[in-house]
Amino acid sequence: MGDLLQGSIREGGKIFETLRQEFARIARENGLESEKVQVVAQPLTPEEAIGRPEELDYPLLKGKERLMQARLTGTPGQAFTDMFV
Repeated sequence: MGDLLQGSIREGGKIFETLRQEFARIARENGLESEKVQVVAQPLTPEEAIGRPEELDYPLLKGKERLMQARLTGTPGQAFTDMFV
């Protein structure tokens, strides 16, 4: 099990590095390299994420997933995750 976890961590590092490089390229192409950036992130409550649906068969409502929201220069972005504490 330890080898599997270490492999996942190494692979995650490669993915993060690829994302970092791609983000830098996009910032450079759009003249944003010198912009000051503040990112604030927080998990949304199920109600903030999807309201109060009649159907209760959603992973968000069962606690299996969270919806994260980050604001970058005032603009929100959201992503689902099942990797939380």
